[in-house]
Amino acid sequence: MLVLGEFDTELDLKAARTMKESLAIANLIPNGEVEDEKTLRHYGAILLSRVIHEVLPLQPVTMPMMDDFIVKSDELFQSVLLHNSIPMTDIPPSILSEVFNEKTKELTAEWDKVMRSQLDSIYESLGNSDDLPSKEEVMGATKVEPLDWSPLSSISRVNGQEDGSVAEQKLAIELGVNAVDKYCKQFGRLQLARGILNNGSPGAGKTYCMCKQGLYAMTQGLRVMSSSLMAVRANAIGGYHLHRLFQWEVGKTANLFRLAEVRAAHGIFSVARLDG
Repeated sequence: MLVLGEFDTELDLKAARTMKESLAIANLIPNGEVEDEKTLRHYGAILLSRVIHEVLPLQPVTMPMMDDFIVKSDELFQSVLLHNSIPMTDIPPSILSEVFNEKTKELTAEWDKVMRSQLDSIYESLGNSDDLPSKEEVMGATKVEPLDWSPLSSISRVNGQEDGSVAEQKLAIELGVNAVDKYCKQFGRLQLARGILNNGSPGAGKTYCMCKQGLYAMTQGLRVMSSSLMAVRANAIGGYHLHRLFQWEVGKTANLFRLAEVRAAHGIFSVARLDG
C-alpha cells in the first residue's frame, strides 16, 4: 500500500477498519462492498502482478528469496481480500505474542482434556497392570521432572503367542524408547530423532506397542497425540482424526502426501501417531 497506493498521508490507511478497506482507500482495489469470490481473486491477481512488475525489480533479493516473496504476497492478498484477515505467519511478533497469550488458558484446558483422553485410551488398551504409573503421575510429568518408568519392565503375552512375536514387540518398544530419549536430548539441527513406523499384520500387537511407546513419551513430559484417517477410529483411540489435526480440507481428491505438503507450505507442522 505504501509503495503502490495513492493517499494523502499514512493516517488515511490507519483510519480504515480492515485491511480490505485500506486497500480500497489506497485505490489499489475498487472502493465498494465487493464480496464476489471470483472478482476478489481477480483483484488479488492484479495486485500480485503489480508487485512482480513494479516492486520486485527494485528490490536487491536473490531468486530463491524472490520466489518465496511472490508466494507469500499471493497468500497475503488472497487472505485479506477473501477472508479479511492476515495470515498468522505475517502477523508482527508483538501482535502475535498477544494473540498467543489470550489463547494460553484455552489451549491449556484443551490439552489437559486431550491428555486425559489419551491416557484413558492407553490404559484401556493395556489393561490393569501393576507396572503402569498412575494417570495423575503421568499428567504431572514434565521434561524437567520425568517419571522413572520403563515400558520394557513387563511385556504382556497373550495366549498362544510365540516367543518370536514377543521378541518383535519388545524390539519395537525399545526402538520407540530410544527415539523418545534421543528426541529429549537432541540439541540443534544436527541432531535429529527419526520417527518410528510400527508395521505388522492384524493382531500382531501394533496398538499395544504404540500404547507403550506413547505412554513412555508422556512420562518424559512430551505431548502425544493419536490420530487416524477414520474419524471413528481416531475418537476410539482418544485423539483427533487427520483432517482435524492437520486442518486438511475435506472432500479433496489429493493423496495424503500432497495434502501434507500443502499444509506444510502454509506453516502448519505437526507430528502424530498414526494408527488404523
